[in-house]
Amino acid sequence: MGVEAEDALPQLLAEARHHSDHDHQHRHPQRHPQHANESNDRDKGPLRPQVAEGQSNFIGQRRHVRSATVARPTQPDKASAAGWSTTAPATPLPGPANRLTVGGSMNSLIAKIEESARKLLVLPPLTKPADELPRYKRFLKVESHRLHLLHRGGASGLDVCRARSAMMDVLIRNLWTSIQSVFPTPKGKASKMTLVAFGGYGRGELNPFSDIDLMFLHADGLSPEGAELKTLAEWTGGLLYTLWDIGLKVGHAVRTVEDCVRLANEDMQAKTALIEARRVTGDEPLFEQLQREVQKHCVRRHEDEYIAQRLADQATRRTKYGNSPALQEPNIKNGVGGLRDFQNLLWMAYFKHGTRSLMDLQKAEFLSASDRKQMEAAYDFLLRTRNELHYVAGRAAETLTPIVKPAVALGLGFSDRSPRARTEAFMREYYTHARNLYLTTRTLEQRLALVPSPGTSKTGKTKGGKPKRGAAPAEEFDGFRILDGQLHMVDR
Repeated sequence: MGVEAEDALPQLLAEARHHSDHDHQHRHPQRHPQHANESNDRDKGPLRPQVAEGQSNFIGQRRHVRSATVARPTQPDKASAAGWSTTAPATPLPGPANRLTVGGSMNSLIAKIEESARKLLVLPPLTKPADELPRYKRFLKVESHRLHLLHRGGASGLDVCRARSAMMDVLIRNLWTSIQSVFPTPKGKASKMTLVAFGGYGRGELNPFSDIDLMFLHADGLSPEGAELKTLAEWTGGLLYTLWDIGLKVGHAVRTVEDCVRLANEDMQAKTALIEARRVTGDEPLFEQLQREVQKHCVRRHEDEYIAQRLADQATRRTKYGNSPALQEPNIKNGVGGLRDFQNLLWMAYFKHGTRSLMDLQKAEFLSASDRKQMEAAYDFLLRTRNELHYVAGRAAETLTPIVKPAVALGLGFSDRSPRARTEAFMREYYTHARNLYLTTRTLEQRLALVPSPGTSKTGKTKGGKPKRGAAPAEEFDGFRILDGQLHMVDR
């Protein structure tokens, strides 16, 4: 966005808000007064900068703070009614976003979600979504309950998270199409906008009460005058306010490709968000341009720098959480042996070797088949545990406190009548998975930072599968092998 456009936007947004706030307060007199001053310190980064109440920096705002940065839609102009589709899949990506690709019974589940959207979310022509909030609330309630039943039926943690992400895709695509039918698309660059998911939503791993992180990616060079900037504000505000009003927590940013590249090279967290971003809907060529530019300017020749930053971040985080996976109150997301250990490993592996999955690491001989299966089982167990914790708490939560452990254990199938006994059984399994994940990721982190000797695989063996000559004798204990100062899990 040009400097002149950026300077002109605050006044435009303030005017739009002035015309719409009275109507909004009349319809929602009880509406979330705490949002005006609410902030969230989690996962701060340049893609989601915090904006104080009253400021007008439309370039971006994080979380769900209500401020003048996002305008409520003004009165719609005349426009022809547009149809909508929930069946168009998200753009295939060469990365973690492909996890939304599902098969078998999950395809059937997503088809049911799409059918529910066709029944509930088709609006009459020229109807503002803000005037039909009960439709969206009902859809969200019905489909969230469907996923809760899926979880209760024993579905894997990853399947439930993928289904939640797919459900949000359906909701957001329908809402976006309805907004565009009310506020007509002007000719020019404003029509080139893409909705991009990042964070857990981008990975396709939304837990029941996780925040939804969106980026509004638009073409550069918008004129500060005319309809383009106004349309951008109407589309963005229309989507965000509706999502907030139906009870969702949404972090957002408004960016150009140039903005994204610049911020990614200033901040590691922003760069990470972009390498796992996923297109939800909107202009596909613009998103492909973003991918190319990020790869060219943010990944290539930045590999060692990124890995060093990641390793430092890992060390800091692990120190904060006791450098042990066996804490009495473990943090599922950020604790040692938690979800973040797994995710950090994949991010580092992508920068170092271009791999995107554990299977890729296995094929590259960084990981044995048994290690891969063990890590996948651990990650899924942690996701399922986090799902259950969200359902028990009724909100986003990360820490397994003594108060919630018995209920979480029961929900996960540990059925001993004694709360203490089932909690102990549950935590034994939790610690086993967390320990396995921690030890394997730590070993792999060391391997990713080293250059193997010629003729030696990344697991410390010769290509024939034997320990390399001249290596110190392998020492085995408790299912592990120490070889050349590195810890390896023993294949059984």
